[in-house]
Amino acid sequence: MIAANINLKYQKGQTTSDEQKTITLRLLPTVMATQDSLRLLVTLALVDGVFGPGATWADLIAVEPGAHSRKLRQSDAFIGVPVFRSASGQPLRCAKLGQNIVGLGRLAGFEHRATPYSLRRGYANVLYANISAEDRRFLMGHKTNSDIYSHYHSAISAVSV
Repeated sequence: MIAANINLKYQKGQTTSDEQKTITLRLLPTVMATQDSLRLLVTLALVDGVFGPGATWADLIAVEPGAHSRKLRQSDAFIGVPVFRSASGQPLRCAKLGQNIVGLGRLAGFEHRATPYSLRRGYANVLYANISAEDRRFLMGHKTNSDIYSHYHSAISAVSV
């Protein structure tokens, strides 16, 4: 099992670069690979060479587990490098990421404007169709017994785009 603690900086409402939120991601079942944030991030890291040149999924899985976890060694060249960054290597700010999502939605030909919230709502619909309510709450970051998920689930359509 591969899991990762992700440190999020530069979020909406944060005033300094020292503020951060840490979330834990775990791999989803393979049938949900295209909706799996961690799998997509690890794939991006493999392409970038974060775990060394030529590293593969097989290499990551072959790492000898410790008592409670496996520690993956990242290349020294990537320590402190933001995952989502501009071409110059600077962190991609929330507003810029939103602009990129709007632009991608337009290029994809979506009738309505795409937003980061659109992605979260779409992710919620995929989870609704594939996993239990308890797992949905966990993956969406909601408290146990929370009914907040109902605000994300589409009452109109659950069609996959």
